Amino acid sequence: MESINNLAVTKKARRISKRDLQDNIDGWLFILPVVVSLLIFTVYPLFWSMVLSFHEWNPLGTDKFVGLANYQALLSDKLLFQSLWHVLVYAI
Repeated sequence: MESINNLAVTKKARRISKRDLQDNIDGWLFILPVVVSLLIFTVYPLFWSMVLSFHEWNPLGTDKFVGLANYQALLSDKLLFQSLWHVLVYAI
């Protein structure tokens, strides 16, 4: 029972010193350009390509939502599996 009371006493909120707070802020500022670059050049294009994969997209006109029809057409194409096989052989 005494160890539980000691645990409760040691779990008090620790006050962060100004030095530690400044170190934390400096650390976040150092990695901020990398995080922003990652979001702009990786996450956003990945998300946008997923959105476009469900549309019949025309750069000069409007896009039309087609759902999974693009994936259905892709999986019914014989050249898909042949090209995947060639990529696998080339990679090995």
